[in-house]
Amino acid sequence: MSLIKKYWPLLIALIAIIWYVILRYQNQKELEKYSITTLGKVDKLVRIRYANSRFNYSYYHNGKKYTNESGLGDIDPKTIFNNFYKVIYSSKNPNISKIYLNEKIEDSLMIIQSGFKLRN
Repeated sequence: MSLIKKYWPLLIALIAIIWYVILRYQNQKELEKYSITTLGKVDKLVRIRYANSRFNYSYYHNGKKYTNESGLGDIDPKTIFNNFYKVIYSSKNPNISKIYLNEKIEDSLMIIQSGFKLRN
């Protein structure tokens, strides 16, 4: 068996990891260069696994709603849902964003100005 056939799955995994690292680096650099601050709402839990729980959050840019996904880490999901948090996104590509779960926003005026409606 040739070396390429023998190590094909390992090669694919290595390429995927390198691609992931490069993409994250590019996104981080873009956020550093073109960041705009807004607020976003944690919408729902996407995937529940022991060490890899993720959630969706949404935010608005120029009246258009964007949705992204992030990891929970060690945060209890019950404490963050339907709450608002600081989000930064790229003015060049609004699909690139980052949410800050340690910066909760409760100001009603800021929530409305960011494109959200308050719940009754």
